Amino acid sequence: MFRVCAAALGRVAVRLPSGAEALVEATGPTGAATLRVESAGAAPVVVRSSWDEFGSVVRADDGGLEVVSPQRTSLTLAAGGDVAIVGKVEGDDVRAAARGRLSVGTARGARVALAAGAGLDASRLVEGVDVDVDVDGAVAIAKLQATRAAVAARGGAVHIAAAYCADLSVSSDAVDAGAVTLDTAHGRVAAAAPNGGVVLRRCSGAAVVTCGGDADLAFDAVNGDVAANSARGDVAVSVATDVAADVALSAPRVDASGAENFEAAGAEPGALTGALVAVAKPLSRKGAGKVDAAGAATQRWDSAVTTDARRPTIAATAAGCASLRTLSWIDSIRRQVGLPEGATVSSTLCIPAPVPIL
Repeated sequence: MFRVCAAALGRVAVRLPSGAEALVEATGPTGAATLRVESAGAAPVVVRSSWDEFGSVVRADDGGLEVVSPQRTSLTLAAGGDVAIVGKVEGDDVRAAARGRLSVGTARGARVALAAGAGLDASRLVEGVDVDVDVDGAVAIAKLQATRAAVAARGGAVHIAAAYCADLSVSSDAVDAGAVTLDTAHGRVAAAAPNGGVVLRRCSGAAVVTCGGDADLAFDAVNGDVAANSARGDVAVSVATDVAADVALSAPRVDASGAENFEAAGAEPGALTGALVAVAKPLSRKGAGKVDAAGAATQRWDSAVTTDARRPTIAATAAGCASLRTLSWIDSIRRQVGLPEGATVSSTLCIPAPVPIL
């Protein structure tokens, strides 16, 4: 086992047992204000964060290279194998590139750039003013927060559980029904999947979607235009009943029968235009009189990402079917808590058999 305080020495060159060479360089009086790690060969590299405000520690053995560093560290890392960032790395600039798989706990910085040759898994948070993710393979991100973010995957699907971005661009060339999947998205989203499908759930904001397969788009709120185009599949758009928007559907089959508050303005073979008329959500007995809904709307995530006050447009173009439907208020609640729309909870009680008294 090789161990040395990298910050005390400033620059450490390490030869791994495999013969590969690694360079670790840290600057800062007691903490690693900046940390640079370069590793040749396929040996795995681990950067482990520590609460200690002292210099980085390097360990190298048959298992690869491990760097223990304070959490507040601007990181530049390049490795020929797998890379794991365990815990949190937070600095002005966080850059990590792996020829293998990249695993990240939390990466936070004004500028964050993540690249990998065999997939990315961000289990907690990726946050920055400017975020770039460029990966060969699949991408899985638990939470993404950014003013601007771009996520690109080649040969794998993109799955983001929660995205809070003023501007988010996502692309994948995977042949997959969910080539791009966002479980929750607030802000403006541009999603491209030329060979697969796009799934957007619980969106609040605007979207531009182009795909080769089916597009399934669900909006809790629309703030800005929504445009979806499928070259070889269907486009299905569902919105909450309190959404007001102009609508244009274009496809061999168009269907707005599931939108009860849709008023058609023009209909012809392959095209349907009209408008959604907003229906106010019912007030609960507990909430009545406590919150002014009009005032509370200004506090929503979706109203914070754009100042566009004009009436939004929802446009869907598909090679198969373009459909629009509105969700009832109860289905909107089911969607928010993760239940399937139309689900019912069984009222059957499980009553245990009586216990005989001896």
